[in-house]
Amino acid sequence: MAGPLFSKNRSRWVFSPEQRVFLAVLLLVLLLFHWVRGRSTLLPWLGSADQPRAAMGPFVIEIEGNLVSPGIYTFPARVGIREALQEAGVAGELIPRESRLPPLKTGTTLVLHHSSQGLTVQTVPMHPAKKVLYNIPIDLNTIQADDLTMIPGIGPTLAKRIVTYREHIGGFTHLDELLDVSGVGRIKLESLRPYLSVEHNVAAIP
Repeated sequence: MAGPLFSKNRSRWVFSPEQRVFLAVLLLVLLLFHWVRGRSTLLPWLGSADQPRAAMGPFVIEIEGNLVSPGIYTFPARVGIREALQEAGVAGELIPRESRLPPLKTGTTLVLHHSSQGLTVQTVPMHPAKKVLYNIPIDLNTIQADDLTMIPGIGPTLAKRIVTYREHIGGFTHLDELLDVSGVGRIKLESLRPYLSVEHNVAAIP
């Protein structure tokens, strides 16, 4: 049995090797607990029930058109089309009424067309390469085989199988259908989930 946690010898505290390991582990646990408590929004279950979950990343919108300088705009939280266009410098009186603007999703490109009849805003998905850059899941029903190969774990052969199966079934309704593609098992599917989604794209806004 180990002796006391510490003993006094020649005015110094002397620790056995086992006690040194114990104290080191205890110190690491205390530091880790303090670090996690200070960043509890990263782990929602450690916060209070009233504490909102933190966003996983910036809200990313690309804007193109003849009214603004084309570019990608990032926001710390979700915004609507009106807020995004105003941030890009579009005058408020040109933006369609709020009731005619659909919800905006991160990874969307807003294409602006300005004519004598007013402003038309078309929403389309951002290019897959840009989505990968900003860690935004890519729509499995619109991505092409060449773009699928940008996703870790998908080579040219598997990419072609996925697209061929998608054409065969008329489009994916959920990611689990990838299990029906040769070469995709449960482990592979779980590794692909962060990079893919199944979405319904928004049409042009008159």
